[in-house]
Amino acid sequence: MGIAKSKFNEYWPDVNENIPSRLEIDIKGPTFDPMLGFPNGRKERVAPLTHEVMVDANIPLKYRDYCSDKYLDWLQCMREESFGRKLFGGVCHPAKHSVEECVYKDTVIRWKEYEREKRLRERRKRRIEKGLEPDPDSTNTEFM
Repeated sequence: MGIAKSKFNEYWPDVNENIPSRLEIDIKGPTFDPMLGFPNGRKERVAPLTHEVMVDANIPLKYRDYCSDKYLDWLQCMREESFGRKLFGGVCHPAKHSVEECVYKDTVIRWKEYEREKRLRERRKRRIEKGLEPDPDSTNTEFM
């Protein structure tokens, strides 16, 4: 019963429980200015659906991200079409493909952000060692 209950809670979480989505979970966040290195600016990523809409639509937690609108379209197609057309006709295949493509692109963006943070941390470490930048962790007020 334990495994079945956990699977049930994964796909149909309690609406009254405030569960954070991947959009809301930000453990450390960016340590550097997001516009650093972008002289012409940078387009901010905006979630297509609000958290309330995702909860109302019973979207599973793993799909509550920047691709939630495409997942909702795929879910709607799966609900509307008959089993035979879904299975043999491939009616909902384009919608599923757009979800998978969006998840892939989101993953690539997150990888790039991780690499950018990693490189900027290494750069700051080198600059601190050379004495070009103050160490934010030390109490040394030499540069202030």
